[in-house]
Amino acid sequence: MKNCFLKKCAGLILFFAMAIWVSPVQAQISAFLPIKEKVAAGEPSAVDGTYRISSINKRIIIANGRAYAIDPWVHALVLQVKPNMVVMRNFRQTAPDRFIADDLPLMGQAIFVRRADGVLDVNVAGALGPARYKLIPVDYVENPVIDDLPANDIPIAPEQDREYHLFVNVISCDGTALLRKRYRGYFSLSVTDAEGKEIRSGSRNFDVRCTRKGPRRQTLSHDANGKGSLSIVVPPGQDGFSNFVIYTTLNDLLGPLDLKNDKSSLLLKAKNLRRDLNPGESIENVERIASGKAQLLFRVQLKRVK
Repeated sequence: MKNCFLKKCAGLILFFAMAIWVSPVQAQISAFLPIKEKVAAGEPSAVDGTYRISSINKRIIIANGRAYAIDPWVHALVLQVKPNMVVMRNFRQTAPDRFIADDLPLMGQAIFVRRADGVLDVNVAGALGPARYKLIPVDYVENPVIDDLPANDIPIAPEQDREYHLFVNVISCDGTALLRKRYRGYFSLSVTDAEGKEIRSGSRNFDVRCTRKGPRRQTLSHDANGKGSLSIVVPPGQDGFSNFVIYTTLNDLLGPLDLKNDKSSLLLKAKNLRRDLNPGESIENVERIASGKAQLLFRVQLKRVK
C-alpha cells in the first residue's frame, strides 16, 4: 500500500513532462533521470537522429536504443531536465514506420508513427493519462557537452535557417531525328513554399544539338542571380517546399513551343530519404522535357547548402 502511494506521488510530479514548460529559474531540483552513460546502448534504428519536441521546442537525440536531451528544460514546475539525461530507452522498431520506447518522464510506453516527411507522431500511455506530441527532425548535434552549470546558464544552440539550391546542371539530347537537329530555347523553375506562394526563377537559355557534330550536352551550375536556379530558404520549424515545375519554351521551326513538366519525382526522392538532406548533400533526377526519337533531357539537382 505504501509503495503504491509513493508511486502515485512520483507520477504527480512527473505527469506534465514534455507538455508544460516554465522558466528555468524556477527549477530547484534535478529530474530523476539517468545520464546516457549509465544506460546501456541498444541497436541503432532507422530514425536515429536529432529532433525537436513540438510541445516545448526543445531538442533530443535518438541514438542506439535511447533518447537523451540536448537542451535543458523544466517540467512539473520544479524538475530540471539537463543535457545528456535519458528521456527514453528501449527504443525499437515494431513494424514499417512504427516504433516503441519507454518514456521515462511520463512513465509509460510511447508509440511512434513516422510520417512521409520524417516527423514522428508520438502517443504515450502515461502513468496518469495519455499524452501526445510530435518529434520534428532538425540538424544533427554530436556529443553535446554536459556540465554542472544551472539549467538557465547552459547555452542553447539557436536553430538556423535551412538553405537549398535547386537548378539544372546538365541539358542533353538523347537519340537522333532527321527533322530535329537541335533543341534550343529557355527554361525556368518553380516551387510552392509552405504558405502556398509560388517561387519562380528567372529564365535561362540553352542550346544542344541532336547530331554527332554536337555539342549534344550543355553543363550548367547554380546561378546566384536566379537564372534557371532557385535559392530557397526555409525558416526553423517551417515546412519545406513542394510542387516542383519546369517551364520550357522551345524555339521550334513553327514558332515558340511552351512545355510544362510538373511530374518530376525529385522531391519524392528527397522525401523517401525520410530525413532532411545534410549540409553539402545533394540528390539528382533526370527529367524528360521533350519526347520522340530525339529526347530533350534535363538533369536537375537539389542541394542543401546550409
